Amino acid sequence: MTRLKYPPWPLAAILAVQALLSARLLRLNTAFVDEATYLYAGHQEWNHWIHGWSVPAYATYFSGAPVIYPPLGALADSAGGLAAARLLSLLFMALATTMLWMTTRRLYGALAAFTACALFVSLGPVQHLGAFATYDPMAFALLTAGSYCAVRGAQEPDSTKLWPLAGTLLALANATKYATALWDPIVIALALLVALPEGRKALLRRSAATSAVVLALLAAALWAGGVSYYTGIGSTTVNRTAADSGAGIVFSEAWHWIGWPLALAAGALALRLLVERDWRGAAPMAVLLFAALLAPLNQARIHTTISLEKHVAFGAWFACVGAGYLFAALARFALSRSGRATLGCALAAGVLWISAPTGYAQAGTLQRSWPASTRLAGVLRPMVADPRAHYLGEDSDVILYDLRDATQRGSWNSTYFFSYEDYLTGRHLTGPAAFEAAVRDGYFKVIVLDFGATRAVDNDITAAIKANGSYRVVSVVRERAAFGGAAYTVWQYRGSGS
Repeated sequence: MTRLKYPPWPLAAILAVQALLSARLLRLNTAFVDEATYLYAGHQEWNHWIHGWSVPAYATYFSGAPVIYPPLGALADSAGGLAAARLLSLLFMALATTMLWMTTRRLYGALAAFTACALFVSLGPVQHLGAFATYDPMAFALLTAGSYCAVRGAQEPDSTKLWPLAGTLLALANATKYATALWDPIVIALALLVALPEGRKALLRRSAATSAVVLALLAAALWAGGVSYYTGIGSTTVNRTAADSGAGIVFSEAWHWIGWPLALAAGALALRLLVERDWRGAAPMAVLLFAALLAPLNQARIHTTISLEKHVAFGAWFACVGAGYLFAALARFALSRSGRATLGCALAAGVLWISAPTGYAQAGTLQRSWPASTRLAGVLRPMVADPRAHYLGEDSDVILYDLRDATQRGSWNSTYFFSYEDYLTGRHLTGPAAFEAAVRDGYFKVIVLDFGATRAVDNDITAAIKANGSYRVVSVVRERAAFGGAAYTVWQYRGSGS
């Protein structure tokens, strides 16, 4: 094992800055719908394992295995609430930064590692993920750890344990968040391109073995999970429904989030090709740059910007490796060895000075991009204590999470999908007809709508409420957000003849 030649304090300083930038976001807003969904699902999974409770078919619509991150996040949530679950994400993102340091230092030296990490932690999406309790930070940490093991294994051909470990970590990352499989070929290609010239056949065999480990572990997991996992992977990742955002909009937003890493990684590639004339050294730079473009390319394919700010962060990690090389190369060209460290620190400080304010503002905006739910929870809490009653909410996952101490399982329904047995006709109904029949029968004792993602369904439900005549508006809760806000209308069923 190669002994470190540089003290760890630069990495410690970067991690401290990262912690400060993300820690301010921990209590900035209540749970986002994804956070609420995964944390509540995690609690349900624990109840299933311990008490035998039935759970919804989460695997059919989660974009990551519901038995990996959600139970872990729920443990943190039980220990310290949403802030603790978000703190767990900060630890995962700190691990990703550490892996960036170790990977870049191994490839291009400590100076490159220092500047790469400074750029990485200054990005708004990275700061946001450090205070976001979803499976993205955990998958991020696993993917980057697998990347480091693959690169190190390529440079140390006698280290036979690193390649299977890299494959195992990549498989875990893919299971945690299915979309991370997009970067598996990048990791394998990078490891091959940075390998030493001798022993290529052995390296090819090891890369093939790593790929085989990933495929075998994922195949075994799919076999154990069953049809529901195939359905979830298909609907959320492989065959995701296309939206209406043009490619120009997707790439414009990607540039907004990670423009600096993209530009600097492109500069590193140009330096290798045009100045250093190093074609072999340029190949890894091209792979690193392509890694940053993968998420925008994939989302431009399906014309959507949903979750783009999270997905581009994965690619930015690779681009920052190239950016770190560029900074180190500029320092090498400009100064003698004795002055490079000083210039490197100045460059890192300059990166933070230029990029961090933008990232700081972006992260704050992202954390305030959804309306808070504190006031709505306060209105609903005394109204939903009956475990035998049925309730309807457009953002039912957030309500379930906020009121998990007051609401029994199985009592809330969502406006995204609902089925109902119509006792008048004996028919099994779904969609608008199911909502209309249920409202007609007073099936829902409380209804909460905000006319957001399911506006058309909400309008149908509102018409059924008016036709029933026994529902009364008890509150309209208005909440602001960075991008607009929401107005939650709360109806309560008063009974026939009221």
